[in-house]
Amino acid sequence: MDKKRILLVYINFASFVKVDHEILSKKNIVKKYQFKASKNLVLMLIEYIKQFFFLVSNLKSFDLVYCWFADYHTLLPIFFAKLFGKKSFLVLGGYDVTYVKKINYGSFNNPVRLYCASYSIRNAFINLPVCDNILTEALERVPQAKTKLLYTGYNYDKFIPKYDKQSYVLTVGIADNEKSYFIKNIDFFLSVVKAMPGTKFIMVGLNDQFTPKHELPNLTIIDKISQDKLIEYYQKASVYVQFSLREGLPNSVCEAMLCGCIPVGSNKGGIPTAIGKCGYIIDSFDVDSAVKKIEKALDSTIIERKAARQHIIDNFSLKRRENELIALVEEI
Repeated sequence: MDKKRILLVYINFASFVKVDHEILSKKNIVKKYQFKASKNLVLMLIEYIKQFFFLVSNLKSFDLVYCWFADYHTLLPIFFAKLFGKKSFLVLGGYDVTYVKKINYGSFNNPVRLYCASYSIRNAFINLPVCDNILTEALERVPQAKTKLLYTGYNYDKFIPKYDKQSYVLTVGIADNEKSYFIKNIDFFLSVVKAMPGTKFIMVGLNDQFTPKHELPNLTIIDKISQDKLIEYYQKASVYVQFSLREGLPNSVCEAMLCGCIPVGSNKGGIPTAIGKCGYIIDSFDVDSAVKKIEKALDSTIIERKAARQHIIDNFSLKRRENELIALVEEI
């Protein structure tokens, strides 16, 4: 079978984009195209002009346009793919199907961006939401959208468990601006930490500007670290917590479960999907409820920890995503 030529369009070459690039490159020829978004109107216009001429000059040589997130950067690729009779896959990660008015969060936060996202979702050959809740939201926003659920995948050979756990609670989340701080619900997490003075907590990813004003002796805050170092924290932690207000399929929850952590999470977005029956869900942001469930999670057995790992392997493995994505590409 001839290799297909694929144009991969993205804004940031994040870990999940890199994973798909590696998958697609195994049997195809993949050209990366980064759209350098900017808040500066002139720079944004220049970026659109560059993208326009690149697509007009080169798109006919590709078999598939593959985009991550529906936003400014996908309007022209989806438009020209349709114009030239090319197939387009649009991966929906969550940000691109929402709008949180309080913090002006999401691709639907202004009329121009709303148009770019909704046009892209409506006209993509197929949308690939990474979790059930995102699929539902996409169809609420754009009922005509053609969709196929395709979970993000996790490498269980890389995230290896250790069951001689230390009695601490871990959370991970890049909170380097007010929007991410709000979405990750850091204030609630800090309230839980304060309510459990005898339990050690570690938070990875909190920017210095958001360090709590009042010292919490049982909380250790760590800035961004490498993935290899993060795995060491997953392996040592007994419990992993995620109290976000919004999530797709949460990477950190799945990675922590692969490493034998018992998860405690909010009933928001894809968090319950990731946890399944292998952890604890809080139905409301009640500190006492969270404390009780963390205490139960800390007492979990090795059998329960192995079950948490197996749940991710069975449902969200990297191999599963690879097989399903390759099959979709081969069908076109």
